[in-house]
Amino acid sequence: MIAFKEFDKLKELENQIEYLNNTTDTLINITGSYFYNFTPSEGLVVSLVIEEDN
Repeated sequence: MIAFKEFDKLKELENQIEYLNNTTDTLINITGSYFYNFTPSEGLVVSLVIEEDN
């Protein structure tokens, strides 16, 4: 049962690659969400703030 649902994971990865290769959307990678106990969701509007010392 090692391969359980591995083909489902592969198909999802292929779908994501297809999307990335064909999108004109602006994609942003949010880091630190686990540390701040923040779970972003699709369509969420956020404000991006520059930290002067970062």
